[in-house]
Amino acid sequence: MAVYPRRLVLSSNYISSLSAEDFECLPNLQALDLSVNLLKTLQSKALYGLHGLKDLEISSNPLKNLQYKSLPRNLRALNLNQNFLSRQRGHTFEELGQLTKLEQLLMTRAGSITLPNSMLAILKVLRISDWTHSEDVIRGFISSLKNIRTLSITKCKLRKFPYEELKKLKYLKKLDLSFNRISALDHKRIWQIPKLFSLKIASNNFECNCSMLPFSEWLRQPRPRLRFVKLFDMKCAAPSKYFNFTLFNFDKDCRSLLPIILPSTLGPFVLLVAIVVFISVRYRGYIRYGFMLIRARWRGYGSIEGCTFKWDAFVSFNDADKGWVYKTLKPKLEEQAGFRICLHHRDFTVGEFITDNIVNCIDRSRKTLLILSDDFAKSQWCQLELSVAQHKLFDDDRDVLILVKLSDVSSENITGTMKVVMRTKTYITWSNDVTEQELFWKQLILALKRPPGVELEELEDWENINASNDA
Repeated sequence: MAVYPRRLVLSSNYISSLSAEDFECLPNLQALDLSVNLLKTLQSKALYGLHGLKDLEISSNPLKNLQYKSLPRNLRALNLNQNFLSRQRGHTFEELGQLTKLEQLLMTRAGSITLPNSMLAILKVLRISDWTHSEDVIRGFISSLKNIRTLSITKCKLRKFPYEELKKLKYLKKLDLSFNRISALDHKRIWQIPKLFSLKIASNNFECNCSMLPFSEWLRQPRPRLRFVKLFDMKCAAPSKYFNFTLFNFDKDCRSLLPIILPSTLGPFVLLVAIVVFISVRYRGYIRYGFMLIRARWRGYGSIEGCTFKWDAFVSFNDADKGWVYKTLKPKLEEQAGFRICLHHRDFTVGEFITDNIVNCIDRSRKTLLILSDDFAKSQWCQLELSVAQHKLFDDDRDVLILVKLSDVSSENITGTMKVVMRTKTYITWSNDVTEQELFWKQLILALKRPPGVELEELEDWENINASNDA
C-alpha cells in the first residue's frame, strides 16, 4: 500500500524551475517548503495536482513572476518573504482574491503591491514590510482587515500610531509596528483596541518629552491584559539629552510653576482688561464720537474751499415743530440773513425714496441744523437724519452739526446717539424772551456763515419756490 507524505521540505536545494509533472504523485500533500532556492518564476501548472495543499512557503527566492492561477484554491498560508515580486508588472495581485480560504500571508519587500480587499477581509495573519504606500493608503488597508488576529506592519515609515483604524479590529490580538517612525504614544487610546494582548513597537522615533511621560508611567504599572514584546528595546530617539533612554525608565520633572505664577501676574492684568472692556462697552458711543472729533481737529476739519453746495443747511425737525420752523426760522434765515435752507416738505425730490432724499440733501448741504425737541427724540426719521449727519464728520472730517434746542427733551426719549451728540456739542437754546432771542439769532447766523470760496448752486426758480411756499 502506497504512503503519500503530507509535508515536503525542499528548501536550500538550488531548485531553479518546476514543471507540471513534479508533484503529480503527491495528491495528499498539505505543506510544501520551497524556500531558499533559485526560483525566478512559478508557471501556471507548476503546482498541478496539489489540490489539498494548505501551506506553501516560497520565501528567499529571486522570484519575480508568479502566476497566481497556479496556486491551489484551498491554500490557507502563503509565505512570499524575501522575493522580488514587487517588481512584477500588471494587476496579478488582484488574483490573490481567488484564494478564498487564505488566512495567513507573509510578504516582505512589499513595495507598492496592492492587496485586494476581498482577501484582506478574510486574513487572520498578515505580516508585511517595506510597503511604499502613503500612510493614508496603509490606514485604508488596515480598515479592511475585518477578521485579522495577528498583524505586523514593519519598515513602512508610519509616523503616527493608527489608533482609530485598529480599535475597529475586534479580533486583533497581536500587533507589531516596530521599525517605523512613530514619535508619540497614547496609552489610553491603545487600551481601546478591544482584544489586543501583545504589542511590539520597538525601534521607532520616540520623542521623550512631557507628553510622553504618561505613557512611560503606564508602562511601569501592572497591565493584566496587555504585554509588550521587547519592552526594553523601546528607546528615546529625541531629544539628544534622552537619546537611547528606554521608555520604561524615562522620567522627567514636568511640573510647572505656571499655576502659581499666572494668578499673581495675570490677576491685575485681567482686572485692568475687564475695566477697559466695561468702559468701552458702557461708553462706546462717547469714545467713538470723541475720537472722531479729536481726529478731525488734529487733522484740521476738511476744507470745503472751492466746493459748491445747493443749500447752506439741511433742517432736521419733527412735523410737530413745523410751525416754528416755517413761521420763525425760515423767514429769519432765508429772507433776512440770505441763507438757503433745505426743508423736506419743500425740497425733497418727488418719487425718490425718503432715505435717498435724506442722504442726498444732507450731502449737498454745508451744515445740518437739528431742531431738538421731545418730538424730535421720538421720531425715527429724525434719528436717521442725525446719524447721516454724524457720519459726515466720520467720513469727511467736516463738523456739520448745529444743534438748536427748541424745547426740553425728556431723558427717557433721548437715544444713545442723541445723548452723545448733546454732551459733546454746544447747542443754542431758543427762548421766548426777546432779548435772548437776539443773542440766539446772532449765534445761529455766525454758525451758518459761509467760509470764503464757498458758493451755492444757481437755482433759476428759487424765487418762485419761496413765493409758492409762502403763499
